[in-house]
Amino acid sequence: MIAAENAAQALDRVEAEKMPDLLFTDIVMPGAMNGRDLAERLRQRWPTLKVLYTSGFSHGMLDAPLGTQ
Repeated sequence: MIAAENAAQALDRVEAEKMPDLLFTDIVMPGAMNGRDLAERLRQRWPTLKVLYTSGFSHGMLDAPLGTQ
């Protein structure tokens, strides 16, 4: 398991790693990127990456299909 406080830190921490089995991410996160942005960035590198989103409040972030924003 690799833990990170925000999306930028998560990207840094997986830089030299193999594909994770699963990305478990909050949709609303501190910093410039949200969980959906993080998932899309990681899927550029690993298109088959499985993603599990969680959040208490998503601000409509999952209304459009992935890859359309």
